[in-house]
Amino acid sequence: MSKLKKPIIYFLIVLVFAFFYAHINKTHTIYNKNADNANFKQSTIFTDATQSFSVSENTLDGISLKLSTAGDISNVKITVRIVDTDNHQLAKVKRDATSLKNGKFNNFTFDTIHITKNEPLIMHIIVENSDIQKGNGIVLVYDDVTNPSTKFRLDDQKLVGTVISKTITHRFDLETFSVILLFAAYIYLFMAVLYKLFK
Repeated sequence: MSKLKKPIIYFLIVLVFAFFYAHINKTHTIYNKNADNANFKQSTIFTDATQSFSVSENTLDGISLKLSTAGDISNVKITVRIVDTDNHQLAKVKRDATSLKNGKFNNFTFDTIHITKNEPLIMHIIVENSDIQKGNGIVLVYDDVTNPSTKFRLDDQKLVGTVISKTITHRFDLETFSVILLFAAYIYLFMAVLYKLFK
């Protein structure tokens, strides 16, 4: 029985660690993930944009947007709102443009929204204090692939394409959990074999 005590303790520790570590920010692309990055386009500096989308989860904890900045953005602020098809606000987050990573994905997280899987939603992006004439503001990155399930509007113009963005859902991920357990089992067996060889 004493010989089994250490492996059991080891297994329980790994199990607890794997369970907590497997709670991750799971992302799903809103745009076509097979789209060629070389075909991505940049919008003009804007003040108001909307993108319709749906979530393949029952909860939503954030949106990740690929953004670029231009000129002096010291006073520029960006707000991301999530609304339903009746324009009821479900979430809102505001950031200074100076905190954005230029040309990278930027996360906008908020309190968990409980929704119906594949429920249609609208992402409303508002930029304050931009100056289009001076070239100061924020630029969206989008693809020009027609997607019947999403609609993209930039200021007063309807565009063909989808904003390069992802949904974020913080949840337990079985795949991550399984990988950690398999890796831990491999390490344990490898160490056990080495111990027997050099004993």
